[in-house]
Amino acid sequence: MAKLLRKGFQKKINCSHCGSRSSVAQEDVRLGVDWDGMGGNDYVFNFLCPACGKAASIPSELVPSAIKEYLYEKDRKRRNQDLSAAKC
Repeated sequence: MAKLLRKGFQKKINCSHCGSRSSVAQEDVRLGVDWDGMGGNDYVFNFLCPACGKAASIPSELVPSAIKEYLYEKDRKRRNQDLSAAKC
Protein backbone atom coordinates (compact mmCIF):
# COMPACT_ATOMS: atom_id res chain seq x y z
CA MET A 1 0.00 0.00 0.00
CA ALA A 2 2.93 2.35 0.59
CA LYS A 3 3.69 2.29 -3.13
CA LEU A 4 0.09 3.23 -3.89
CA LEU A 5 0.10 6.10 -1.39
CA ARG A 6 2.73 7.94 -3.40
CA LYS A 7 0.25 8.41 -6.23
CA GLY A 8 -1.88 10.66 -4.02
CA PHE A 9 -5.41 9.38 -4.70
CA GLN A 10 -7.92 11.71 -3.09
CA LYS A 11 -11.55 12.31 -4.09
CA LYS A 12 -14.44 14.39 -2.79
CA ILE A 13 -17.39 12.02 -2.38
CA ASN A 14 -20.92 12.59 -1.09
CA CYS A 15 -22.07 10.24 1.68
CA SER A 16 -24.89 7.96 0.54
CA HIS A 17 -26.52 8.24 3.99
CA CYS A 18 -26.29 11.86 5.18
CA GLY A 19 -25.24 13.60 1.94
CA SER A 20 -22.22 15.39 3.44
CA ARG A 21 -19.24 15.83 1.10
CA SER A 22 -16.07 14.22 2.42
CA SER A 23 -12.51 14.09 1.20
CA VAL A 24 -11.55 10.42 0.82
CA ALA A 25 -7.92 9.34 0.59
CA GLN A 26 -6.90 5.92 -0.65
CA GLU A 27 -6.10 4.64 2.84
CA ASP A 28 -9.77 5.29 3.73
CA VAL A 29 -11.11 3.02 0.97
CA ARG A 30 -12.32 -0.37 2.20
CA LEU A 31 -13.66 -3.43 0.46
CA GLY A 32 -17.09 -4.63 1.48
CA VAL A 33 -19.61 -7.22 0.36
CA ASP A 34 -23.07 -6.31 -0.88
CA TRP A 35 -25.37 -9.26 -0.18
CA ASP A 36 -28.19 -9.31 -2.72
CA GLY A 37 -30.42 -11.78 -0.84
CA MET A 38 -30.43 -14.22 -3.75
CA GLY A 39 -27.42 -16.23 -2.61
CA GLY A 40 -24.90 -14.10 -4.47
CA ASN A 41 -22.85 -11.11 -3.54
CA ASP A 42 -20.81 -8.35 -5.10
CA TYR A 43 -17.77 -6.50 -3.87
CA VAL A 44 -18.34 -2.84 -3.11
CA PHE A 45 -15.97 -0.07 -2.12
CA ASN A 46 -16.81 2.12 0.84
CA PHE A 47 -15.42 4.56 3.38
CA LEU A 48 -16.39 5.55 6.89
CA CYS A 49 -18.20 8.90 6.74
CA PRO A 50 -16.79 11.32 9.36
CA ALA A 51 -20.14 13.16 9.64
CA CYS A 52 -22.56 10.27 10.30
CA GLY A 53 -20.16 7.40 11.11
CA LYS A 54 -21.72 4.97 8.61
CA ALA A 55 -20.05 3.10 5.77
CA ALA A 56 -20.83 5.03 2.60
CA SER A 57 -20.36 3.48 -0.81
CA ILE A 58 -17.91 4.73 -3.41
CA PRO A 59 -18.69 4.23 -7.11
CA SER A 60 -16.35 1.57 -8.47
CA GLU A 61 -15.28 3.75 -11.39
CA LEU A 62 -13.78 6.31 -8.96
CA VAL A 63 -11.45 3.74 -7.35
CA PRO A 64 -8.16 3.31 -9.25
CA SER A 65 -7.38 -0.21 -10.47
CA ALA A 66 -4.19 -0.45 -8.37
CA ILE A 67 -6.19 0.09 -5.19
CA LYS A 68 -8.84 -2.42 -6.32
CA GLU A 69 -6.18 -5.06 -6.97
CA TYR A 70 -4.56 -4.43 -3.58
CA LEU A 71 -7.89 -4.76 -1.73
CA TYR A 72 -8.89 -7.90 -3.69
CA GLU A 73 -5.53 -9.55 -2.90
CA LYS A 74 -5.77 -8.59 0.78
CA ASP A 75 -9.27 -10.11 0.96
CA ARG A 76 -8.15 -13.28 -0.86
CA LYS A 77 -5.33 -13.80 1.66
CA ARG A 78 -7.73 -13.27 4.58
CA ARG A 79 -10.20 -15.83 3.18
CA ASN A 80 -7.40 -18.37 2.60
CA GLN A 81 -6.27 -17.96 6.23
CA ASP A 82 -9.86 -18.44 7.41
CA LEU A 83 -10.17 -21.64 5.37
CA SER A 84 -6.87 -23.07 6.61
CA ALA A 85 -7.82 -22.29 10.22
CA ALA A 86 -11.17 -24.04 9.76
CA LYS A 87 -9.47 -27.20 8.48
CA CYS A 88 -7.34 -27.57 11.64
